[in-house]
Amino acid sequence: MKKLPVIIFVLFFLFTACENETQNTENNNTVFDNLTQQKNKTNKQKENIEFKASSENIVETGEIFRIKFEVNADAENFTPPDFEGIDVISGPATSSFSSIQIINGKSSRKYTTSYTYSVSCPEAGTVTVKPAEITVDGNVYKSNPLQIKVVNNTPAPKNANAGKNTGQQTITANDDIFIKTDFTDLTVYNGEFITATTKIYTRKDFQNISEIKFPDYSGFWTKKLKEPRRLEFHNELINGKKYSVALLKQVLLFAVKPGKYEITPYEISLQIRKKDGKIRDFFGNIVDNYKLINKRLKTKKQTITVKPLPVPVPEDFSGFTGKNVSLTAEIDTRNFRTDESASLKITVSGTGNLYLLNNFKLKLPEGLKTFKPETELKDKYTENGETGDKIFNFILVANKPGTYKIPAQKFIYFNGDKQKYDTVFTQNIEINVTGGGTYSSTVSSADTLSGKDIRYIKTGNVKIAKRNENFVGSGLYYLSYLFLIAAFIMLIVMRNKHIKENEDVISVKKKKAGKISQKRLKKALKYLNEKNDKDFYKEILNALWGYISDKTAVNADSLTKDGIKELLNEKNADENLTEKLLNLIEVCGYAQYSPSGEDTKPEKIYEDAENIINELETVL
Repeated sequence: MKKLPVIIFVLFFLFTACENETQNTENNNTVFDNLTQQKNKTNKQKENIEFKASSENIVETGEIFRIKFEVNADAENFTPPDFEGIDVISGPATSSFSSIQIINGKSSRKYTTSYTYSVSCPEAGTVTVKPAEITVDGNVYKSNPLQIKVVNNTPAPKNANAGKNTGQQTITANDDIFIKTDFTDLTVYNGEFITATTKIYTRKDFQNISEIKFPDYSGFWTKKLKEPRRLEFHNELINGKKYSVALLKQVLLFAVKPGKYEITPYEISLQIRKKDGKIRDFFGNIVDNYKLINKRLKTKKQTITVKPLPVPVPEDFSGFTGKNVSLTAEIDTRNFRTDESASLKITVSGTGNLYLLNNFKLKLPEGLKTFKPETELKDKYTENGETGDKIFNFILVANKPGTYKIPAQKFIYFNGDKQKYDTVFTQNIEINVTGGGTYSSTVSSADTLSGKDIRYIKTGNVKIAKRNENFVGSGLYYLSYLFLIAAFIMLIVMRNKHIKENEDVISVKKKKAGKISQKRLKKALKYLNEKNDKDFYKEILNALWGYISDKTAVNADSLTKDGIKELLNEKNADENLTEKLLNLIEVCGYAQYSPSGEDTKPEKIYEDAENIINELETVL
C-alpha cells in the first residue's frame, strides 16, 4: 500500500510524456504539411508563369513597328536580347498592372508586366529576335524567339497577279485597298461543293463598312461558314508589298443543277482616311488633318461551270455526291412478335451534300413491310465541306411469323475525288418473328367509340336553369357593382401615389436608372450589329455614366472617376466591382478613337457593361 502513491506518480509521468510526444508529432506533421502546401503552391505558380514575345510577322524596310515582351508575374531584372539587324528607336517602355480578386473569401493577385520597343528594320530579309530573360521569385525565365520577314518598301510591278490560278483578280501597284473572292474550284460536278472566301486587303486606314451587296449564287445551295462581326487583321505579302488582310465572309456552295453560272460581285462601301494638310489642335499644336473619302469596292465577276454526272447513271443511284462514304445498318431487336415492331437504323456517313440526301431505298424480303422513315442529320460544316451522318430510322412489321433475312443494303454515290460511281454495302441481318396477333396500325382512344353512336351524352341528374332567370337583381349582379367601386378607388390611390412620386424627380431617376441604362445598352447592341464601333462605345459610356448619375443624384458633367470611386466606397461596394467599372470606362474611352485589341472586343465590352450594371443594382 505504501508503494501505491509511487506507482500512481510513475504512471502519471509516463502518460504525460506520451501526450507530449503525440503533440510534438502532430505539430511536426502540421509544419511538414504547411511546408508541403507552400512548396506545391510555389510549384503551381511557377508552372503558370508565362513570358512571351510578340510582334508583326511581316514588315517593310523603314517601317516603325513594336516588339513587346510580357510576363504575367511581378518580375525584375529584365534583360533584352541583341536586336541584330534591327534599329531600336525607343524603349523599353515599361508598364505594369495588378489586380486583387476575392473568391469565397480567398484572395489572389494578378500581375502583368510588359516591356515595349519601337523598332525598324533597315534591310530586307528575315530577322530573328532571340529570347529575352527575366527573373521571377529568383527563377530566370526566357521568352519565345521571333522571326520577322522584312520586305522592300518599293512599288510592285504593274499587272502582277496576286490571285490563285482560279483567276480571281489582277492586283496593280495602285491597289492599296481592294476585296477579292477566292473559289476553291471553278469547274465541278453536280452535287460537289466549292468554298468561296471573300477578304479585304488594305494598306490604308478605313472605317464604316456599309451598303454590302452579296453575290447571286443561283444554281447553288449555300451554307454560311464565317462572317465575323469584327474584322480581325493579319499581314500578308502580295507582290512584295505588305497588306493587312481580314476575312469578310466565307460560304460553302453546293452545286444542284448542271450549267454555267455567273457569280455577281461582292460589293461594299467604306470611308478611307486621307491626309489633308495641317491644322492646329485645341492646345495650339500643329497636327495632321484628315478627311474621309467614300469608296465603293467590288470583286471581279466569275463564272462557275457545273458539269452533269457521267453517263450511264446506275439504276439505284442515290443522288449523293461525296467522298469517304460508309454505310451501316443496326436493328434494335432480332426477335419480336407480329403485333410488335422493330427499328432498323441505316446510317450514311461521309463528306458531301448530306443535307440534300432525302431518301434511302430500303429492300426487304416478302412478309416484312415498313413506312416512310424518320430522318436525323448529325453534321458539321467546314471549309472542307459538310461532314457527318444522315440517319434513316425505319419501323419494320411482319404479317406472319417466320425467319426473315434482310439482305445487305447498298448505297451508290458519285465519288468526286475519283470522278466515278462507287458502292458501299451493309451486312445481312436475320430476324425471327413469332406469333402474337395480327399487326394493325395504332388508333387513338379519342377516335374509338364505345358502342355508342352519339358521344359525350350526360346521364343522371342534370340541373337545367330556368329560362326566365335574370342576371339583373341577382346576388352576382350586386357583387359586381362592389368590385367595380373597389377597383375605381384603387385606381385613384395608385394615381395619387404616381403623381407624388413624380414630384420627387430624384426618386424617379433612381428608380428608373436601371431601365434607362438597359435602353441605352439595347441601342449600343444595335450599333454593334451594324458594326458602328464609334457610336457603340459612345453609347456604352452613356449607359455607365448615366446610370451612376441617376443612382447617386450627381450631375453627369460633374462626375469623375475619383468621384465614382468615393461614391461606391460610401455604399460599401466591392472594390473589385469598382475597379471593373472604372477600367471599362477607360477602355471604352480609348476604343472610341484608337484601334481595339483583344481586351476591347465589342462583344466582351457589351457583356461586361451589362454584368456591371446588374451588380450595381444590388448595391445602389
